[in-house]
Amino acid sequence: MMQLSCKTMMLLTLTLSGCTSDPYQGIYEGIKSRNESMMTPNERVMTTPAPGYDSYKKERDQLQKDQLQKNDPATE
Repeated sequence: MMQLSCKTMMLLTLTLSGCTSDPYQGIYEGIKSRNESMMTPNERVMTTPAPGYDSYKKERDQLQKDQLQKNDPATE
């Protein structure tokens, strides 16, 4: 039963990834939906929801930029 559910979620994730101009957004949203669907109602209440893809991408890009500046000898 769990394997069928896992296959279904993978299909959903792949389908969602084809619906956006950024394929990573569909994958992110699919995984986020999968994780939320596996939570109990109590877990949903007690857990802070994952950020949307735009917020996640903005934070990720900023962290990558900061890391590049940290490792760039020209900025020292």
